[in-house]
Amino acid sequence: VESIKGRLESKPVELFYTEFGGSSINFDLRIWIKYPDDNNFFKSRHEAIMRIKKAFDENDIAIPFPIRTLDFGIKGGESLIRPLEKVLQQQSSQDQISPKKNET
Repeated sequence: VESIKGRLESKPVELFYTEFGGSSINFDLRIWIKYPDDNNFFKSRHEAIMRIKKAFDENDIAIPFPIRTLDFGIKGGESLIRPLEKVLQQQSSQDQISPKKNET
C-alpha cells in the first residue's frame, strides 16, 4: 500500500493488530492521504483493500468466514429425513384429531 497514488509519503503506513477473532487476527491499516482537500479517500481505500486482497491471495492467506453449526437434535450418523418425517407425521395426526372450525 506504500505506493498508492495520493498517499502522503511523509507519513509512514501504520499497521496495528487489534484483536483475535473467532478464526482470525484482526488489524487496522492506516495510510495518510490529502483529505478533505482532495476527494481521494474512497479511491485510496478501494485501492488499499484490493492490494491487501491480492497480497493475501499471492501468499495463500484465506479470509475466514464464520462457521455456523445447526443442531436439529439428530444423533451422529442419523439422516435428517427421519426426524423430519416424524414431525410431519405428528402434524398430520394433530390436524386429523382437531378439525378446523367452519367459519360462516
